[in-house]
Formats: sequence, C-alpha cells, structure tokens
Amino acid sequence: MFEPRYPGRESKTLEFKSTVKKFDAIIKTAVAFANGVGGKIVIGVEDKTRRVLPISDKLRDRIYDDFPDSLYDQTSPRLMPQIYEQQILDSLVIIIEIPPSLKKPCFVRSEGLPKGVYQRVGSSTRRVSEESIEELMRESRRFSYDEEALPVDLSAMSETCLLYTSD
Repeated sequence: MFEPRYPGRESKTLEFKSTVKKFDAIIKTAVAFANGVGGKIVIGVEDKTRRVLPISDKLRDRIYDDFPDSLYDQTSPRLMPQIYEQQILDSLVIIIEIPPSLKKPCFVRSEGLPKGVYQRVGSSTRRVSEESIEELMRESRRFSYDEEALPVDLSAMSETCLLYTSD
C-alpha cells in the first residue's frame, strides 16, 4: 500500500507536526516564523518521514476553533494565522500559515521579553539572544547597520553646499 508523503522538508519556513496535544509548541514556532519571513505549520505530517497521517475531527475542530484565539491571546504583537486544508492524494493536512510580523520582536506573552522571543534556525525553533532581539528591533524600524544615523557634525557639509549654491 502506498503511503502519501508531504512534498518538501522542514526548513526555516516549514514545520511538520503529526498531531497537536497542547498549543504551546506551535505557538513558539508561530512566534519564530513571525520574527522571520513567515512560515507554515503543517499538521498531519510525521516529522522525519514526511508521511501523511490521519487527522481526527476533534483535532481539526480544535485547530480551527481554538488555535486562532489561543495564538492571538498568547502573543505580542498579536498574531492572526490563516488556516486551511490541503489534499495530498487521499489524505488531508491542515496548514497554519503565519505571516511575518510588521512589529518585531514578536514574543510569547507569558514568557515576556527577552525570554519569549524565538526564531527559526534551519528547521529548529530557538530562543534568541539579546543581540538578535536588537537586530529584530532595527528590522522593525527598517534600519540596518549601514542605515543607522551617526552623531556627526554636519557644519562642514553645509559650508560645502553653500559654496556650490552661492553662484
């Protein structure tokens, strides 16, 4: 008998879960995706083998009915996922899509800053360092190191501009 497999592998933007007992782990992954470029959590796929597993109606209902509220209540800034299903041969998986957050760092509220900030490192969700939090803050302001203002005396530049415009 042929077992369907999910195309693709876990990565910086893709996470597999065979099932979900508690939302805590996927909330941390959602925060990590929000602090990056976004990503998808696929429910109903075995991690190592990528084998598609059956999803119970009870789990399906929990994901659709309870997860969005739980994610919204437990994150700051608030995250709102897009949830949909994908058919793979005769099997169904649930996909939770997390967009990148416009305001970073995003964190798990119960853990606070800096402890509740996560990022993806390859196919893993990791707690970030304080330096990484500073980088996320710069990214949120749309600054990078080469764009940051430096305290410089601009009077010499003003005098040069006056020389060229006084003709």
